[in-house]
Order: sequence, then structure tokens, then C-alpha cells
Amino acid sequence: MKKAIKIILLVLVILFAGIIAVPFIFKDKILALVKTEINNNINAKVDFKSFDLSIFRSFPHLTFSLNELSVV
Repeated sequence: MKKAIKIILLVLVILFAGIIAVPFIFKDKILALVKTEINNNINAKVDFKSFDLSIFRSFPHLTFSLNELSVV
């Protein structure tokens, strides 16, 4: 029984670490994808310097914040 609990805790820790690491690992890809999708869906040019992606500030909701946003 103790071995099963250890395995479950290990899996949860790995999942938790993965959730934390994803925004840092794929930041450039996420940034490019967001800019492309925004510009494809509206009749304006949208640009921003950086973004913040968090799941913990408003758990269980995903928070996506744009910094220095400009719409032309």
C-alpha cells in the first residue's frame, strides 16, 4: 500500500512540475502563436512586448496577461 501511495505522489509531483515548466519552455512559440492568431481574427495590427501565463493565480482558471499592448 505504501508503494502505491509513493507512486501516486511521484506522478502528481511530475505533473505539477510540468504545469509550472510549460510557460517557460514554450514561451517563444506561445508568443508567436498568440500574435498570429490575434492578427488573423481582427482587422487591426496588434503587438505586445511580453506576456504572463499562470494557472496558480486564479486556480483552476488559466490566466494570460499581455504587457505593453498596442492596437493599430
